[in-house]
Amino acid sequence: MNDTTPLRLAGWCAILAAPIALISFFLGPIAFQWDFDAMFDPQLAIAHPKVDAGLVRWGWVLDILGYYWLLLPASVVLTDLASRSRPLQAQIAARAGYGYMVVGSIGAAILVGTTHLFEAYALGDAATRTAVSATYGAVFGLVYTGLWNTLAMTLLAVWLWMTGNALRTTHKALGIFAMAIGACSALDVCGLLFGVEAISLIGLFAYLFLFPVWSAWLGSWLLRGDLQSTN
Repeated sequence: MNDTTPLRLAGWCAILAAPIALISFFLGPIAFQWDFDAMFDPQLAIAHPKVDAGLVRWGWVLDILGYYWLLLPASVVLTDLASRSRPLQAQIAARAGYGYMVVGSIGAAILVGTTHLFEAYALGDAATRTAVSATYGAVFGLVYTGLWNTLAMTLLAVWLWMTGNALRTTHKALGIFAMAIGACSALDVCGLLFGVEAISLIGLFAYLFLFPVWSAWLGSWLLRGDLQSTN
């Protein structure tokens, strides 16, 4: 392995994460026939008459890769880069980043395991449907509200804000963009905790669309190998 191999691995993984993340997001509305309400309401989702459970399942599988684990090599490189000037900040940011990946991917994996409930609901009688709907609603709420939009997004806000702040010394624009996405993540958490759904959704959708853009930009920068750039 030569010196450029880790950078190339991190760069290509970060670039690959971007389209996978966006595909994972759009598989949701496609699976529900572009019914966005069903995507965020588990009661509507489980009872949707035309849902494609296979697409729902693949959406969560790709979510694990695109929004989480394909960013791991890049996060290691960024930690090493930040450690040269800000070792304590780099280590705190790294732990927050790893926590975001672990918590977020666990949430998506749990939802992968619930997709069989769509068939159970469709084939069940009234009592079965009531039980399946309650089960799916409870699990979805645990993942969406607890694991994702509270814990994972808080960890993401810490990771991107601290990483972006350190990154500004070598790539100012990329660092500021990371900090902006971190602020959006914090906005999502605050909106959720204070019960202001509109604010939460603004932060959430900004993250869902801007994070893949940052990932692709980060990957292209890492592939160039010019880690001393300040542009």
